[in-house]
Amino acid sequence: MNGLEAVGVSVEIERKQILDGVSFNAPSGELTALIGPNGAGKSTLLHTIAGASVGRVSGQVLFEGEDLLRMPRRRRAQRIALVEQEAHTELALSVQEAVSLGRIPHLGPFGTETEKDTDLVFQSIAAAGLSTSEFAGREIAGLSGGEKQRVLLAKALAQEPELLLLDEPTNHLDIAAQLSVLNLLRRLGDSKITSIAAIHDLGLAVAYADQVVVLFSGKVVASGPVESTITPDLIADVFRVRAQVLKDPDGNRKVFALSPLDQD
Repeated sequence: MNGLEAVGVSVEIERKQILDGVSFNAPSGELTALIGPNGAGKSTLLHTIAGASVGRVSGQVLFEGEDLLRMPRRRRAQRIALVEQEAHTELALSVQEAVSLGRIPHLGPFGTETEKDTDLVFQSIAAAGLSTSEFAGREIAGLSGGEKQRVLLAKALAQEPELLLLDEPTNHLDIAAQLSVLNLLRRLGDSKITSIAAIHDLGLAVAYADQVVVLFSGKVVASGPVESTITPDLIADVFRVRAQVLKDPDGNRKVFALSPLDQD
């Protein structure tokens, strides 16, 4: 299977247990969705895998046999990219300059970009769904929330990661853009990139992910292939809603109709 294997990962922040013995596998070249209610620990898990946790961490996170938690920072940055929910910068950067930051782990000792680096930056901007001619020179501060989200994705792609971590990658995006990003994540598997994404929308997670990890109160309550893992009983237990399985017009995936548990 290879890919990523988390073994007994626990995180304590300010004496509060955020993750408790989390174990799961994310197969190589596939899209694994992290789902669960707010406060389940999805963002903390992604930051822990990326080596950016602010808490006390125990356990192991292995990627293709290497322990990420003990990997030197530069080496980790060459293999892993994290796309966060929001763009946090007060610098007056253009889109091209912001995306170029993704190349830093791969630059030589003098930090000089080559023509290849520049080409990768423009390719990444285009892959994230932004017109290079329209956006490359624009400042980040003047972009919409959805456009900023795409810039974060482009920066991660420019990093040429083997493991791509995404915290609510469809945040701020309209429906068409959400589907575009998720289709991109599916295609990345063809390039042997392993993706793990926290996805708030259960319908999107079921439709696009290969594997799913269900978090509840800092613990994994279920994990495995989407089709066999996501069931109406699981949805009721974790999300406190009733799920009815409908027929998928394409016949490939489950479709759920959701309603309150107390609905008559």
